[in-house]
Amino acid sequence: MIRFFFFLRRPIQKTLQFVLFLGLFGGMACLTGRAQQPVRIMHYNLLQYGNPCDNVPLSSKDVWLESILTYYKPDILTVNEMAPNVAFANRILQKSITFSNNFAFGKLSNQANSSLANMIFYNKAIFGYAGDAVIGSNLRDINVYKLYYLKPQTPGDTTFLYCIIAHFKAGSSASDENRREEDAQRVMDWIGANARGENVIFMGDLNISGHTDKAFQKLVFHPDAEIRLRDPSGAQNGWGNNRREVLTQSTRSSSPDCGSGGGLDDRFDFILPGRTIMEGSMGAAYTPGTYKALGNDGSVFNTSLNCNGNTAVPDAICNNLRQMSDHLPVVMELSLDMVPLEPRLQAWLQLEVPNPIGEAISLRFGADSPARLLAISLLDVQGKLLMSRRIYAGAGAAYRLPVSLPAGMYVLQISDEQGHFFSKKLIRF
Repeated sequence: MIRFFFFLRRPIQKTLQFVLFLGLFGGMACLTGRAQQPVRIMHYNLLQYGNPCDNVPLSSKDVWLESILTYYKPDILTVNEMAPNVAFANRILQKSITFSNNFAFGKLSNQANSSLANMIFYNKAIFGYAGDAVIGSNLRDINVYKLYYLKPQTPGDTTFLYCIIAHFKAGSSASDENRREEDAQRVMDWIGANARGENVIFMGDLNISGHTDKAFQKLVFHPDAEIRLRDPSGAQNGWGNNRREVLTQSTRSSSPDCGSGGGLDDRFDFILPGRTIMEGSMGAAYTPGTYKALGNDGSVFNTSLNCNGNTAVPDAICNNLRQMSDHLPVVMELSLDMVPLEPRLQAWLQLEVPNPIGEAISLRFGADSPARLLAISLLDVQGKLLMSRRIYAGAGAAYRLPVSLPAGMYVLQISDEQGHFFSKKLIRF
């Protein structure tokens, strides 16, 4: 049995109230307010970590990285440019993630047979590991890691995060841009087929030339609004000298190692959440104002990162950022709903949908449901619309929507005129 809940606004209400149905107990409980778990996320290009880099000792990179991670203390760390050997993931865990002993890392892959790999490290006191996948690319693997929140206070319910890590093709030629677009299309196709309506975070060194780059357009201006990614910085329509604070490469005017010089004039590194995270509709919400290129105080353009009176981080951290990599890490924060329970029942809108489905989709509304016009859509996992209905919800109302479907997985979407939206997977055996 799947139970849906909607968040409904009341102008004079000072606390947000909503209902969560507890299928395990056959009852319902009211929620007043939303206790939340803060989560810090960092994505970082580590610049050939574990590979030769003009004789820079790996022990030095360990120390620089340790100071940066200890300063920010991410709960999820995703990286590009780690040598494709699990020994280096273990090394980062042991030598650089020293601010906590509660971290683990994901499964290493290198199907593309590259000299560089991606990896995820996560706080196992907050997250469990639900699985992984590889989106095929002939350049470098695009990795998907699925995490779930360990501490919801609602039995049988939790929040999932799909973290997708990519490292797109570098270069300014038309063929380079086309390669980036091809990989961006692979990412969006995967999201549409496997994570539609879910909490998705896409991160990586995208090597894009600007906001008009075909790959960026494919990700952030995708025609399918349901899977389209968002740019929390608000710079999706352009950056450069007028948006210096979002630039991530290069931290140096001239490079002391195998990295690039040229100063801060490019935005290559991104964290791009999906719709549900920006709306907070699936238990995870972006915390406004927290997206940053860590260490970039916006004071320079086309020259080295300013580490003399840097207003974004202490100068010691700034110097370590400049030495560690030619890229700056990008960071942002989420909040996860902890769902504290209250004994009294006071529902605004209640909707119960039996699952798996058979020859019909049944919708049953609770006794306290107010009258409300709802749009109901059913899609397959490719995003094809199979059914569309508009119904009036009301106290005790029940609807039976006949469907003729082969066995498989489907997506039910429900929205109202106030902009509330919910999406859930249904199964037909």
